[in-house]
Amino acid sequence: MRRTLLALCLLASVAETAPKYDRAAVSSSSPAWVAAEKAWMAAAAEKDPAKATAAWESAASAFLAIAEDPGVTKGVASDAAYAAILAWKNALSVDPRVATRAPSTDTDFDKVPTPRLIPPREQALLRTLEIYIAHSPPPDELASAKFLRANTLRRYDHLDKAIPIFLDIVDAHRDLEVAEYAANLVLDSYNRLQRYDEMIAFAEKLRLDKKFLATRPDLAATLAQLRMQTLRVRGVRLEGDARATRDLATYDRCGDEYIAIADEPGIDERSHAEVLYNAGVCYTSAGSIARAAAVYRILIAKHPHSSLAGRAMARLGTAEANVGHYREAIDALEKYFTKYPGEKDAFHAASDAIFYARGLGDHERVNRIGNFVIKTFAAKRPREAAEVAVILLEVSPRNGAVAAAQRVARHISQLQREPLRALHAARTIVAATCPNAPVDELCSKPRAPGLDRTTHDLLSYAGDRTSKRLNRPTVDDKALADWATLTAIDLDLESVLAIRVPAPKAPTVGNGAVTDPSAGPASIAAEPVARAYERLILDATDPGARIAAHARLGTLQRHLGDRDQALVALRACVAESRKTTLASDWLARCERDLTAMKEPDLDILPERLAPPSAGPVIALELPRP
Repeated sequence: MRRTLLALCLLASVAETAPKYDRAAVSSSSPAWVAAEKAWMAAAAEKDPAKATAAWESAASAFLAIAEDPGVTKGVASDAAYAAILAWKNALSVDPRVATRAPSTDTDFDKVPTPRLIPPREQALLRTLEIYIAHSPPPDELASAKFLRANTLRRYDHLDKAIPIFLDIVDAHRDLEVAEYAANLVLDSYNRLQRYDEMIAFAEKLRLDKKFLATRPDLAATLAQLRMQTLRVRGVRLEGDARATRDLATYDRCGDEYIAIADEPGIDERSHAEVLYNAGVCYTSAGSIARAAAVYRILIAKHPHSSLAGRAMARLGTAEANVGHYREAIDALEKYFTKYPGEKDAFHAASDAIFYARGLGDHERVNRIGNFVIKTFAAKRPREAAEVAVILLEVSPRNGAVAAAQRVARHISQLQREPLRALHAARTIVAATCPNAPVDELCSKPRAPGLDRTTHDLLSYAGDRTSKRLNRPTVDDKALADWATLTAIDLDLESVLAIRVPAPKAPTVGNGAVTDPSAGPASIAAEPVARAYERLILDATDPGARIAAHARLGTLQRHLGDRDQALVALRACVAESRKTTLASDWLARCERDLTAMKEPDLDILPERLAPPSAGPVIALELPRP
């Protein structure tokens, strides 16, 4: 509070020179008066400052003696006291020691000043002023004498004695110029004494006195500033109390207090924006979301160029989301991060907007916001941009999946130690780009052109990063590599399944040549795929990936018409499934295929295992085949 009222001290320093006195000539035949007049003229004629001080003291003492003489008339005593005052003032003004004496040695604004010793010459001045005031001089001179006396006391930190005199000037001499100086010094003195309640009460009394302030615009501005500071301090205190007690009602009162400040006439634009923002924060903490949102909208509308307008947009978005107004939340958040992309929380605001839009099924907005995020933040936040790219891929229409896949690949390649995200992206591409509903995650129709290269790049990245990471891959790292390999082989399997296999026929001999159907295009294309599945079965660390490879190998052999090899693979799938609870889905698929083949030993196959209740990281974070 003391620092906020430092301007009052400056006003007080101006008041040091007011009021001014003029010496009027007085005719008298009294020897004492004649001697005093001679002393005055001698002092006025003295050019040496060191000697002039003593001369003025002599003149002041001579006139003071006349004023204290009980035998003189009241008028003579009053004139003599007035002349003594002027002489003391002159003595003080020419004394070089007074010029170097600081008004107060107390520069610690957090400390209440201690009254200091008043020098003898100033004490004599104070005694003379008391005598002059006691003789009831004219109102303007009386007010000036009171001010001089109070200000002399104030200069030596006798503030408790100075305040009543200043208050008397304000009340009894309100039409004089000196009243404004006195009012400012009352405020300053209360402030220095840390008697804030009295200072605020006096300031409020003056603020409501329109007639007194009508011709005093500077004082009116000071009082308006003080009131604004007082209200804001009160709001801050309420907010502190609310945080300490976590009382929602106190938070609401805090918001009301700031709104009252915003409604103050003459409040400047910056302060208006600040108190509106503070009100919104208090209302939000109170759970009064509707009131907070209304305040934020007012701030944004009235102060669109304020930095707080951006923060209000972000808070408005959060507030709307808290009450389920997700479309309104997206509107506010999108305005925020597009207008203020450089703010620290801009990316998180965009992420929230994508989350809400995705939940609403508004894929158009997801794509628009997501592309903005990738364009704006990919350079500095490649990991997060890749996450957004994966989301875009998941919500994109199928005819746009290839472009989305390329975006994902570009951003995944910038990541370090993010194989899980690469694998997730690749598997999402596989699922999103099949033109028909896939069966067992295998697409029966050709995928979008160019997909294989993009997806294989991601799968290769995922497999390499996990199998070679630090040359000490963990079990989970190896599992990721296994699933990356499996997905890559599955894409090759789809190509084989797309090749039509002719119905089996007995070998024929013609012209000495034997034709074998097993040597057709499908068999030729299937051979490296089968070898890849077999290598995965031997090398895989993750049991789920190994079981899946058996099942895929069975599917491949069935397509080629090799019943015996298909039975071997599917039976191995069932046998492997008996050893773990992580692959019950694959067990069901293998049993289905064996049933379709009318496997005679189906009745003795092991019972279906219960659905898995837990699994490794790969099972929790990736969609299982």
